[in-house]
Amino acid sequence: MVESIYRQIGGEVAMNAAVAGHLQDTLKERGVPESIAGEIMPTAASTKGDVRNQ
Repeated sequence: MVESIYRQIGGEVAMNAAVAGHLQDTLKERGVPESIAGEIMPTAASTKGDVRNQ
């Protein structure tokens, strides 16, 4: 059971990192200035619990 929980947590961390990476890449591709992207990324990270119903 403990192993299953660790796998689930690791999967969630990997998923959150992947989503953040895609968001960051998209902002860069769309020419969003780094100063604005620097504000968006922490805001997006702060909502991960809401997005995942936690």
